[in-house]
Amino acid sequence: MNQATNNQALEELTTNALRFLADTNSFARRALSGPHVGLDDQQQFLLAHRWRMLRFSQAIEVTVRANLLDPSGALLRVLIELGYVIVAIAEDPTKIIDLFKQGQAEGRKALEGLKKELAPDERADHLTDAYLDAEIADLGVGSGFVAHNWAGLAKSKASYVTIYRLVSRHSHAGTAGTIDYFEGLDTDSPKLRPNIPAILAPEYCLVSASLIFDALTALPLQTMTADRTAELERMKTMWAALMESNNKLEKSDPC
Repeated sequence: MNQATNNQALEELTTNALRFLADTNSFARRALSGPHVGLDDQQQFLLAHRWRMLRFSQAIEVTVRANLLDPSGALLRVLIELGYVIVAIAEDPTKIIDLFKQGQAEGRKALEGLKKELAPDERADHLTDAYLDAEIADLGVGSGFVAHNWAGLAKSKASYVTIYRLVSRHSHAGTAGTIDYFEGLDTDSPKLRPNIPAILAPEYCLVSASLIFDALTALPLQTMTADRTAELERMKTMWAALMESNNKLEKSDPC
């Protein structure tokens, strides 16, 4: 496949993948909108977690459509982490307790750091030592959120060492993300380009859609009727065909 043909195939696949992600997000929005009856506190929290997943997926749709693939990757990293959590809790519902404990540990670390690094006259008036000590005392100790551990709980270590590692370069100021803005690095005269390779666009859309599938199916959802479940299965078949096309294109693209 020559470069002109590659470019045309990529443009078509990106259009189709974006349309598919938009349809997936729309489907999820309808399913999550309810009605949801008789949910306990934990179920309410997990519904909110799934809404959060959808919002990140919608943001990925917007940024890919705007050809902002570097920010898309940063968003996708968070969505992958949210996906690990929902699948892990489906595997073992008691893990939600660990999630809350980790949230408290991160809050404690933040307040302890604030107290240590900022003198009282450098803080807002109400952030006295006494106030911070009282807040810290209410928070648990331990480690914070570790994506690798949640990937293991979700039985998704393969995705952690592949797509999660790939998108992590977009999420911090390390050199890997900036190097993506150059082409011809294996030559004597690499050139700066204004965006990272467009070849990533379809995959980011399709991975996002697959995580929304997890959001809708990992745990029971009252609104997933027989008709919606059948529609979702049809969407999964379409997803598989698009991903197959994406894999073929990636193998043929020099980027």
